[in-house]
Amino acid sequence: MEYKHKRRIVAGLFLFLFLILYLFDNLSTPVRVLGFLFGLAIFYALDHMFEIEFEI
Repeated sequence: MEYKHKRRIVAGLFLFLFLILYLFDNLSTPVRVLGFLFGLAIFYALDHMFEIEFEI
């Protein structure tokens, strides 16, 4: 997979996670935690499916 394509996917996932966190801002803590964990699970699944091999 091309570097630019991988970078766009990672940037899109990053923005999606921030959107999820923003939407859950006014909800209770358990819902926010579950939303964050769901976002991480989606991020991991897409990272694995597209073989992005995201590293910090």
